[in-house]
Amino acid sequence: MQKKIQAIRMSMKNATEVWGYLKSVLWQASKPLTLILLMLGLFSGLTLIAELLAITTLINRLVEYDPSHGSFGMAIQSLLPWVVIFIGAILIKQAAQSIQPYISMQLQEKASSILKEHIFSKALQLDLESFETEDYYNQLENAKKAINHRLTWALESIGLIIASIVELVVVIVAISKSGILLALVLIVGSVPLIMINLKSTKEFMKINYQQSPTKRHSQYWMGLSTSRQTAAELRLFGLGPYFLGKWERLSEQLIGELYTARKKMAWLRVKGETILILLLAMMMIGIVFAGVKGTITVGALVALLYMLNRFEQAIGQVSGHSETLADFHYSFQYIPRFLQAGKEELASGLQAPEVIEQGIQFENVSFTYPGSTKESLKRINLHIAPGEKVALVGENGAGKSTLALLLLGLYQPTEGRIVVDGVDLTDINPIFWRRKAAAVFQNFVKYQLSATENITFGNLADADNEQKLTQVAKRSRIDAVLRQLPNGYDTLLGKEYENSKDLSGGEWQKVAITRAYYREADILVLDEPTAALDAQSEYEVYKQFSQVSEGKTTLLISHRLGSARLADKNINLQAGQVVEIGSHDELIGRNGPYATMYHLQAEWYQ
Repeated sequence: MQKKIQAIRMSMKNATEVWGYLKSVLWQASKPLTLILLMLGLFSGLTLIAELLAITTLINRLVEYDPSHGSFGMAIQSLLPWVVIFIGAILIKQAAQSIQPYISMQLQEKASSILKEHIFSKALQLDLESFETEDYYNQLENAKKAINHRLTWALESIGLIIASIVELVVVIVAISKSGILLALVLIVGSVPLIMINLKSTKEFMKINYQQSPTKRHSQYWMGLSTSRQTAAELRLFGLGPYFLGKWERLSEQLIGELYTARKKMAWLRVKGETILILLLAMMMIGIVFAGVKGTITVGALVALLYMLNRFEQAIGQVSGHSETLADFHYSFQYIPRFLQAGKEELASGLQAPEVIEQGIQFENVSFTYPGSTKESLKRINLHIAPGEKVALVGENGAGKSTLALLLLGLYQPTEGRIVVDGVDLTDINPIFWRRKAAAVFQNFVKYQLSATENITFGNLADADNEQKLTQVAKRSRIDAVLRQLPNGYDTLLGKEYENSKDLSGGEWQKVAITRAYYREADILVLDEPTAALDAQSEYEVYKQFSQVSEGKTTLLISHRLGSARLADKNINLQAGQVVEIGSHDELIGRNGPYATMYHLQAEWYQ
């Protein structure tokens, strides 16, 4: 019992937080429109009072009308105002309900923009470790899906529920005139109807959102089958039927789970409809009995029977729109949940040193990626002097890229620390530290934007410097390629949009290198910067490397040990540990693992 009470409290707390967040978003979107939407619902429900009064009066006057004691004209004159009131009430209600969709659409557009901004901002504030977990992607997908998920319907439903609840109150008050017992039965009978519908919707939405991981896997197989990047390999190896089979099995699983949920939902609906029919039958018998006894007038009897029809409509509206709101709540809760999840990067800290004087020291640094039990780096101790060119070499998975990410402050050590001029890197504001750094990552981004944007993203503060743009592009040997494009530097790169132009892998890599050079940073990280380049282009890049890196602290990661000869110091990593440190000549002279790797590679060129 205690657990059940605690679960109810948690559910109520969650509902309060979710609807409180929605209220703040709607207030920010437009407080006047939100209030108008609510008032239209209230006003629409209150028109039933006028309808009830008009019907009762009309029927009573018709029953009381005696042609021998009054003219037909006087009778019409007596009845006409109530006819006008009845018709007017219906017209006002219809007008209010016709306006609601337009207001809710306007609110939807403004609120959706605010919600997207919140999610966008949150994603930008998270540290990189958050992106290493499946939970992040599940929550992100659910949050994005919730932005437009029936928000318009939910906003309309709020107004319509207000109108329907007001109508139910009017009906119950009216029914109480024929007997308090009937009114109590009506109240008690209405509760299970609403609860049954809410339960059926909750069960359906629960299974729907639990399917997020499976849906992502299904979408992945669909993406593999339809992507340009995989089209050639898919056809070469005949993978189409295999991918299709994977997708079909996941699709069948999703459909089966939804079918089970819908069966439960249908059974609950049958129970609800049965209760409603029995409730209406009891009300009708009670009202007719009150009329026979003379407790109510003929006009009131007819009006109350009319009210039963309106009660059925109102309970249907409350149940139906409560389902919409329950559906909306179940999906919408993922937005505030996403906004509260994950670990955000610190936005404060010390200034980065203007000029690094003592260097960067790794002190017993270890690192393990989230969700993994294997250490990527183990007790790393090394010193990088200011302006020193350091080459990281080693086999795949040795931890070279991970060490670079730690140096850039994109990840934090799980053990040990990185010290810059005697200051722990975690105490330095990451924004200030990264302004001092530039990098060409192994999996660099190919922005489907103009060539100019692809390069100037390296330093947006200096994005309008055309002279610098051209100089840096010439230095990277990409200027001539970009000038030959249909719109020169303004040409859209890639294949995503009309009139765009794709580049070769090597040309894209040169663009990424140019982006890093454009930053003019004090710390330069090049992670396999020539992996997609031909021999001539590779020679040109390394020829410029010494000039570009002059005075900069440079970290060069490469499998090709010939490039390591350009570095002042080579660090050989094996299984996340430093096994050798020294210049190229020193390591060759020691005839250790580095020398062995170098001679093995050299054999291919002899």
